[in-house]
Amino acid sequence: MAKLPYSWNKVSSGDIISLMESSTGLRISDARMVKLSKDQASNFYAEHKGKEFFDGLVDHMSSGPILALALVGENAVRAWRDLLGPTNPLEAKTSAPNSIRGQFGSINPKNAAHGSDSGESSQRELNFFFGPNSRLSTTASMGNDNNATCAVVKPHIVLSGGFGQVLTQIQEK
Repeated sequence: MAKLPYSWNKVSSGDIISLMESSTGLRISDARMVKLSKDQASNFYAEHKGKEFFDGLVDHMSSGPILALALVGENAVRAWRDLLGPTNPLEAKTSAPNSIRGQFGSINPKNAAHGSDSGESSQRELNFFFGPNSRLSTTASMGNDNNATCAVVKPHIVLSGGFGQVLTQIQEK
């Protein structure tokens, strides 16, 4: 399970997805853009409750929309974690500068992306975002201001590794 911010500064989630598509064998099997409430973020990161970074993490993850991805491929958890790099983006910038956190992270907890740390965590996190009992709503608004649309990306684009480029173009418009 990958969780990406919708966008920050001049980096889009499409940029991160393009890097993932070009450097791993992973593909996206599901995607959902949501805005977590503080309670939802607290529940998602419940195993970190009581740690010094917990409140900052919850505040950051509930501060705006995120893009949750279900990634599939051989050794998906390990491949994504390797591409993410060290949790601390300042450490990643020196020890793994080509990693996602090395390129796109700033300072904890703004380390650019999340990755499940085990197969067990992955199942729990995928159920949180995509399971049948998930109560998360999307970030689209249904007003008369033309701020929402439907975009259908055909499977061959995802399978060919072009979803990141498509998402970047959508976000730029």
